[in-house]
Amino acid sequence: MTQAKFVSTTHNNKSVRYIEADLDAIKVESIEGKSVEKSGKYGVNGTFFWGSSLLGVAVNRTSNGRSAPVMTGGDKTSAIIVNKKSYVTKRGTMYCFNPPAGRIIFDDKPVVNYLDYPESSTSNVVWAIGGYSLYPWKKYKSETEYYDAINGHGDSTKLPTENTENAYRFGPKSNNARTAIGYKFSHQDGKKIILAVFSSESAYGVHEFMAGLGCTSAVMLDGGGSSQIRYKSGGKDGFWCPKPDPTMRVVHSMVTVNPTKWV
Repeated sequence: MTQAKFVSTTHNNKSVRYIEADLDAIKVESIEGKSVEKSGKYGVNGTFFWGSSLLGVAVNRTSNGRSAPVMTGGDKTSAIIVNKKSYVTKRGTMYCFNPPAGRIIFDDKPVVNYLDYPESSTSNVVWAIGGYSLYPWKKYKSETEYYDAINGHGDSTKLPTENTENAYRFGPKSNNARTAIGYKFSHQDGKKIILAVFSSESAYGVHEFMAGLGCTSAVMLDGGGSSQIRYKSGGKDGFWCPKPDPTMRVVHSMVTVNPTKWV
């Protein structure tokens, strides 16, 4: 039996809503151009997209027991085009592996293709989702040190750096609606996935929050109007999009929660 629960709280005096779920309740899925609310599924929006193609990794195990992208583009991180030049960049990608030794979570391996992770294969990747590494396990002396770690040293106009996880194009210092996925483990509660949506936060604020919950791995997913969460609370369905478009934005991938029971 798997369980999930919904929590509404605040961080830095701003609203945060999250789902804490057993690891085995989690999947990565395509929702074929619907909003999270209209998908009929519980969970949060997934990776970045453009049009109907994904720009980051979104992979799930299929019915034949092999992993595959949930839709076009989901097997790899897209290049960034600036001034008509294409830069191959990596994105932090959270993996759920199922090797013979047991299930393990990783997020702090920036990759281009989801099979770039050492020893990954279509037989041992249960799911994978791409975003930007938050490194909740690491303590930083300052916010500046954190941004240097995820961005390199420079300002928001600096060009991407080939073959690195370069986040200059997503405005990590600005406050915006954000979505994140994290993993934590305790001997009392076991393996848990946290799916959080923030009303307005910087990347560092998201890092602090996920670390504060005890996450040892976390990545930030698509944000802004794409940040959406659907959950069950008190036996009733709930939905929240902190920065809705005039018409609710459709997204193309979700990290879904499929528990036996909501508590």
